[in-house]
Amino acid sequence: MTMRRRHLLGGAAAALATAFPALALAQGEWPQRPVRLIVPFPPGGGTDATSRLVADRLNLAMGWTMVIDNKPGAGGNIGLDAVAKAAPDGYTIGMGQAANLAINPSLYAKMPFDALKDFTPIASVALQPVVLTVRRDSPFKNLQDFIKAAKARPGTYGIAQA
Repeated sequence: MTMRRRHLLGGAAAALATAFPALALAQGEWPQRPVRLIVPFPPGGGTDATSRLVADRLNLAMGWTMVIDNKPGAGGNIGLDAVAKAAPDGYTIGMGQAANLAINPSLYAKMPFDALKDFTPIASVALQPVVLTVRRDSPFKNLQDFIKAAKARPGTYGIAQA
């Protein structure tokens, strides 16, 4: 892990920790039980790895017990729906991202939650790059090659979704 990523995750853990004092004051000693961190993607991916690093940092720094609960499916909608329907007691938090909070509402005709009304962001925990790729034997060697070809032949090229 790079130093920048460690610094970012350390800062994210601190930001999350500072988001919870109001709960501690309102409910006495908090947390009194493990905090569930719902990851709306399967184990082993970037969101899962980032979530586990944040949970580990909070467990160490704050003495909390955070439990990762992977709930994949529907581009993250299943997991975030579980967060939206959880009791509002601070014992369930979710790892949202642009895919499930900003993009999915424009892709799905019906969402199980309202990304703007059902959630309160408490910390930004990571920045993840998005990379365009082509086959090694493609005529495109960089983005400019692709743009030039697309402008020369409108409607010929597109982006495939998995």
